[in-house]
Amino acid sequence: MPSIKAVSLESLDLDLNNYRVTKQKSEIAEIKALISAKPDKFWALMNSLLEDGYHSTENIIVLKEGAKKIVKEGNRRVASLKIILGQTRIKKSELPSDINEKIKNLSEKWISENSKIPCVIYSDSEALVCEKVVALTHAKGVNAGRDTWSAIARARYDKDQGKAELGLDLLEKFLAKSTIVSKDQKVRWGGDYPITVLNEVVSKIYPLLGLDSAHDVSPRYPKIKCKAKVDLLIHQIGHKVIGFKDIRTENFFYKFLELPVSPIKLSGSGSSSSGEKYPVKAEPSPKSTSSVALSNSDPNSVRAILKKFKPMGDNREKLVALVNEARALNIAKHPHAFCFLLRSMFEISAKVYAKERRVKITNSKGVDKPLATLLREIVEKMTKNKSDRELTRTLHGPITEIAKSEGLLSVTSLNQLVHNTRFSIAPSDISRLFSNIFPLLEEMNK
Repeated sequence: MPSIKAVSLESLDLDLNNYRVTKQKSEIAEIKALISAKPDKFWALMNSLLEDGYHSTENIIVLKEGAKKIVKEGNRRVASLKIILGQTRIKKSELPSDINEKIKNLSEKWISENSKIPCVIYSDSEALVCEKVVALTHAKGVNAGRDTWSAIARARYDKDQGKAELGLDLLEKFLAKSTIVSKDQKVRWGGDYPITVLNEVVSKIYPLLGLDSAHDVSPRYPKIKCKAKVDLLIHQIGHKVIGFKDIRTENFFYKFLELPVSPIKLSGSGSSSSGEKYPVKAEPSPKSTSSVALSNSDPNSVRAILKKFKPMGDNREKLVALVNEARALNIAKHPHAFCFLLRSMFEISAKVYAKERRVKITNSKGVDKPLATLLREIVEKMTKNKSDRELTRTLHGPITEIAKSEGLLSVTSLNQLVHNTRFSIAPSDISRLFSNIFPLLEEMNK
């Protein structure tokens, strides 16, 4: 039988295999992962503890492993208290200012009353019972300030119980190997990701990858067919750009993967992760797009170009969001909004590219360079001072356009758009200018 004791906070070890986040190597990494997964909820919990202290409405669940006391339920509460009491290497600069202020003004009474907390302690031999109790606890729903397991946390638990979690397996491989997701994003998605959407994707996409089963997708990653497109698909699901509505649209995967819509012959029926059988449907070949080629003065040409634009690399999450907003805009109705979006897309791309390739963003006085100046220097870097003749020819049009004082990306033009009531820009002009400068935007995000 488990025992109930008041245990000093210092003697408790966080669970580095916590289902809420990916497996961590240290307690400090675990705490940072818990914060990153759901920062708003974590800071809210800390504020509650600072204002009211720890209320033992539900005890912390602890499993003894040798000399260690591993927290199996209550990791966020224990982590919060450890931060408050200075028992971690979390820097004050990493905390919200209001929380820092409250910690600074804590009374000796609060510190004394919260240095020990009641715990239900299970022995080594009761590990299975302990895990079952934790699982049942999280199945209850939200109460006593507890944040229930996310879908991905539940998937990790189910996987440990022997259930196939094909989406989780693919996601964790993607997060381990991806170059298009920042470190912070990897941590966040390790704790909070639309895994149910990815589960369905895996169950549907495997025939298009030339695989016999959904179970083959993760083991064959990253050497699967259309890897870059699959990575982008996982990326956009994470940003909630793609959801159930999209993946259940006819021909969605053919179009996204840029595959011809044609019958795929399998040795048998397909099978989803849930065991549901379905046939692979033969679909007609797409019509040639040559007959619907658009003029570069047609606003629809901009949307067509942006639709194919897939920014690659780290720290481009905001850029992806802006591209999606730009795609959704009707340029004929919102030309000015598009101009501001476009400038932001270039500015973000330029700064990220400059940081990656060690191009200085600031001048000798520490002031940010004008965007046009920074872009010229980036082009020089790309073309190796024009020694790459082919790329120089490709980027000649964009940099010439950008260098114009009245150009689409110039500060002068944007100021005019904001302050001059008579200054306007025609949708056809935007389309023409966009087609001229887009090659540079694309080159910065390959």
